[in-house]
Amino acid sequence: MKKFKKWILIEKADIFGFDKQRQKSEKGFVSMGAMGFKPEMIMDELARVSLGIKKPVHDWCSKVQWGTDTGSLKVEIGTFGSLKINVERKINDLEGNEIWLCKRVIAVNKTKFGNEQDVVASIHDTLKEVDGEMINMPIKDFDRLENLVVSLATQMKIKAPRFFMTEGIKKVNKNHYLIHWAMNGLGAEAPTARRVEQFDVHIQFIPETGIIRSWGCDISSPMRQHLWQIQPSEWNLYFAPTQPKQEIIESIVRAFEAY
Repeated sequence: MKKFKKWILIEKADIFGFDKQRQKSEKGFVSMGAMGFKPEMIMDELARVSLGIKKPVHDWCSKVQWGTDTGSLKVEIGTFGSLKINVERKINDLEGNEIWLCKRVIAVNKTKFGNEQDVVASIHDTLKEVDGEMINMPIKDFDRLENLVVSLATQMKIKAPRFFMTEGIKKVNKNHYLIHWAMNGLGAEAPTARRVEQFDVHIQFIPETGIIRSWGCDISSPMRQHLWQIQPSEWNLYFAPTQPKQEIIESIVRAFEAY
């Protein structure tokens, strides 16, 4: 029996045919699921890629950065509640603070890539595209926030996960809007065994910094109670008003899709 076990470990024999089935299921993310996704492999591969004179720095397992000055690029995976990939670019806001603008969001559970190497190739193409674009800068006055929010809400309604039901837009003030989402039925159970009562998407323009900020969070209650407590953000993204409108909308929509 000991010799048999040793032979199995050395040969890794596929006695029952499970290996063939596993290889078949690993051809796409749809069958792999989130548990089959290997973010550390993606980061390790991206750490080998240079962008012109910008060399990669991989000092944290979930992120890789190219450059240190204005215009530097960064890729980060899964920093908040959902598994997604953010491509960001560094600028300074109107107060001189360093800000990482969101340029692209990839919702991993929505990708159609075949494997991690395909993801790396796609991200590298995106990085080269963003690196060749003009750097977006902050501005002090932005009077098109309401137009942006209305367009965003329309796109989110099209792409919303099936358990979401739109409730409308609330204007907090001229620089801050909420897009409210209810849950179908009597609320959805969160992974924390709480009941999600509502989901709020915030869009805020901050005149002092000249930056747009977006975040989305659950409003939930303990089971069998109705306390409507605000939970940590699912995303926290920054944009410059000078970015293309559709770029901002697509990034937030994809973060929302990854919920």
